[in-house]
Amino acid sequence: MLLLASQRNLEISAIKIKLINHYWLTGSFVLGTGHGHAEAPDIDIEIDSLAPQNELKELVNDAIRFSPAMDFLKRKLKNTFAIYINGRRRQVVGLRDSDEMNAADPFLTYPKMPIPCLPNPPIDLIQKLPSKVDGEPMLAPPSTNTKIMRDIYGVGIWQKGMPFAEIDTWLGLPGASHFSFKTAVNSDQSYPTGLTLIASGVTYCFMTQLSRYIENMKMPIDGIRVFQTNQFGIEGNLGRSFALDTHLYLNGTADDETCTKLLQISERTCYLHATAIDTLEPKVTIKFHH
Repeated sequence: MLLLASQRNLEISAIKIKLINHYWLTGSFVLGTGHGHAEAPDIDIEIDSLAPQNELKELVNDAIRFSPAMDFLKRKLKNTFAIYINGRRRQVVGLRDSDEMNAADPFLTYPKMPIPCLPNPPIDLIQKLPSKVDGEPMLAPPSTNTKIMRDIYGVGIWQKGMPFAEIDTWLGLPGASHFSFKTAVNSDQSYPTGLTLIASGVTYCFMTQLSRYIENMKMPIDGIRVFQTNQFGIEGNLGRSFALDTHLYLNGTADDETCTKLLQISERTCYLHATAIDTLEPKVTIKFHH
């Protein structure tokens, strides 16, 4: 949006975006029949600007059309997968097999913990905030016959002169913590792009469901890592998000059938993979302030 505003000589003082992502789970997570679902998110956009409102509305609509992130929501993606068990690639079962060559094992690519290459990298890119949702945390039931809703809230703020936008995000459940993210709004590589955060969020959700199931079922599996490729781009005047390609590495004494089933369970319970394979039209509202 800021890039388009700059190209059109539209002066913007501040932007505030409120987002609610709606997710829900059915079935039994413990029994491996759990199924993650996603619904269309609510997006409220507030813009401080003296520019004419008709030009600002056109700006927002064009930004939505150009956004690969919006395309990620709106278009069904045919994602692909690969699995490696104790270092050897195996046949994927129940999912689309990746046509890509073997991915580089992250343990070999990064023998040490990756560190920023910038001389003075920001230290507050991701922070756990002291604030929490009111109330006492409660464990989710192991299975359900109804929807177990999981709403994720986010509030992003940018003000004129800031090289980044700052996002406060939290799970809408009692006792949940707030987290702060910073993302670049220009070419400053000190901060990750919004698309980078989307890609890392998909991987994080997938890995969370994977590790939770392994721990709950006390499976003899360790050394878990994921190599995921996300491709984004612009085609004509439309932002595009292309299919995810996910390569999963597992190690341990579990047999191949168990491991390939685990890949299916992880994909099926991951809320962001559910988002990717569905068609979700965001509900967008726009407000202007002078």
